Amino acid sequence: METRVAPHAQGKVYVDKLFGTGMAAKQASIQYGKENVVDASMGAITDDTGTLICLPTVEEQLRTMPIQEMISYSPVAGIPTFLEAAIKHTFGEYRPDAYIRAVASAGGAGAISNAIWNYSNVGDTILTHDWYWTPYTTI
Repeated sequence: METRVAPHAQGKVYVDKLFGTGMAAKQASIQYGKENVVDASMGAITDDTGTLICLPTVEEQLRTMPIQEMISYSPVAGIPTFLEAAIKHTFGEYRPDAYIRAVASAGGAGAISNAIWNYSNVGDTILTHDWYWTPYTTI
């Protein structure tokens, strides 16, 4: 079977260090007390006490959704209508006549990591923008 997946990624499972770090921070908070741990592992918004908060506009939108949509798991592969909308948004009126498929990811850094890990090899050149975020070093 022909594949475009990089040889080092075929048949392997990647264990995400960021999620592991987040879990370690949560465990440390339990063990040493929340006031003694700074959890800077995930891209989450907290108030000055470290309590998770939500942007008011996001909360407003969530409150309009049926409860079943809010509490159910998304399909591992992603919600088909969302994936198609993502493809349409990405290409707009310039969608090529080619095989195109969207993939679900647990956040932006996960998407970047998945793309680089699965579709590039050591020594490949990867074009990106000039914005830099520290986790890019790990990715």
